[in-house]
Amino acid sequence: MKALNISEARNTLPALVESVASTRTPVVLLKYGKPAAMLVPIKTAPPQSNPYPLRGTPIIVAEDFDEPLSPLWEACGVAEATASGEPQKSRVSDKKGKRKKT
Repeated sequence: MKALNISEARNTLPALVESVASTRTPVVLLKYGKPAAMLVPIKTAPPQSNPYPLRGTPIIVAEDFDEPLSPLWEACGVAEATASGEPQKSRVSDKKGKRKKT
């Protein structure tokens, strides 16, 4: 690490900045023989990763994309109701807003 008096640094500032940038070594600036400031190279930020890594990737849709998943439908009970021809039961009651009398 180099140390320079402020008056010397003032006279050679452009060359000093170029030296710090190229060698990546800091320089201490002295005022009356005591460290007063430090000239350091800028830390370059790492390149940011692509925020959209899948952009441009081809999308392939399977031929059986719209086919029902039979085990899933059976688990839901939908396949049995449609196979027997029975209408599916609605989850919402047809009698909206009416309560049973007890």
